[in-house]
Amino acid sequence: MSTEKRNYNVMSLQGVDDMEIVRQFGLTPESAYTPSINEEAITAVENNNLSASMEDALKKGLTIQEASKVAKADARSGRKQAEDMLRKVQKKRGYK
Repeated sequence: MSTEKRNYNVMSLQGVDDMEIVRQFGLTPESAYTPSINEEAITAVENNNLSASMEDALKKGLTIQEASKVAKADARSGRKQAEDMLRKVQKKRGYK
């Protein structure tokens, strides 16, 4: 039985270890070396993008309602891009 840990993160093709992703995004350590790391990372990035986009839109003078709409659209777009990239990496690595 192999003791080598399998990296599932979307950056694994570039040699990034799952624990690096855990530290970078403040994920639960239990997600490392499991497929769930990607959903956790995507959600963490989506939440950060949502906050940053909301703050930026408010600074530009949008109302809270307008800023929320823009921020949610930006966050959804980023999530979709990340999910698309994940599918490509999984296919190249033979995962899923």
